[in-house]
Amino acid sequence: MRVAVVGVGRWGINHARVLTSLKKESVKIANEYIEKVLIVDKDYARAKTIARTFQADKALNGIEELKAEKVDAAIVAVPTVFHYEVASKLVKATNVLVEKPLAATVEEGKKLVSLAEKEGHVLAVGHIERFNPAISLLKKELSERKDVLNFIQAGRVGPGPKPSSTLNLGVAHDLLVHDIDIAIFLVGDMPRKVKAVARYINSFPYEVDIAALFLFENNVLADLHSSWLSSSKLKDRNLRVQTNERAYNVDYITQTLQVIEGLVEHKHYSHFLDVYSRYRARKSTTISTLSGGVEPLRLELISYLESVVRNVEPVVSGLDGLKALMCVEKALESAKSDGFVLIPESSWL
Repeated sequence: MRVAVVGVGRWGINHARVLTSLKKESVKIANEYIEKVLIVDKDYARAKTIARTFQADKALNGIEELKAEKVDAAIVAVPTVFHYEVASKLVKATNVLVEKPLAATVEEGKKLVSLAEKEGHVLAVGHIERFNPAISLLKKELSERKDVLNFIQAGRVGPGPKPSSTLNLGVAHDLLVHDIDIAIFLVGDMPRKVKAVARYINSFPYEVDIAALFLFENNVLADLHSSWLSSSKLKDRNLRVQTNERAYNVDYITQTLQVIEGLVEHKHYSHFLDVYSRYRARKSTTISTLSGGVEPLRLELISYLESVVRNVEPVVSGLDGLKALMCVEKALESAKSDGFVLIPESSWL
């Protein structure tokens, strides 16, 4: 299997690192092995440096050169505004994983999904949190306990890009899209409407902070907040899910899941200390998934390449990426209109 990484900037370099590791370790992926890893970047000097650093097989400086290599799969990790331009060329010739978001706009996303279907190639989207072991465990717990979702809350905070770095658009496309995808994944359906508030700063053309409230058909609410308004020392990624019987807390970074169950007894007490002691007596279990030591990006890439070898729909398909992108656009539309915005049921199909 011959695999190319197109774009080795801040995140693409990690794809190069993991793919070359899989090759060196001779990891079998659906009965095949990675034969070659190619590094492509318009900055040819950087492509050569990254290829040399991770012992990739070849460095290339453009898509046209890559076409001659006839690769089996490609990862597109260029800035968001170039996702469609690059992926639309590649998907005509091979299978493609596009880093999130699928594209800069829903219209571009629709074209990519249609083009991949027409060419018969796998189109996957890099929503890496789907491969976070804590999310996999949460999904399993909800299913086995038959818990019915009531409320989802997520916060994703970290330092933003330099004012001159605008090619990945705003915080909604860059961070909020992660939690939108997870909310849709957990609920199993698209939300029907959204109300959002966005904040801006003078030195950046796009939103740097957004809070969005999504309402699903079954009355599940998802309150999602993403922000670049933080110092370089603050980074937080968390998710809270409420059901009738339990609360589930996920820390994405430490890959832990906390399951909180009800009080022993709920009634009026005459003294605060009685209330406190009953609250302390609740059942709470914290499970760390880091003990497995598996990087989510490694799981994502293996899963993608397995879908390529087997020619089956990937775990996070182009359509999944399109759904999340639609919700991003509608949240930004709501922030501008200062009211609820409907999310059409079929316009993104």
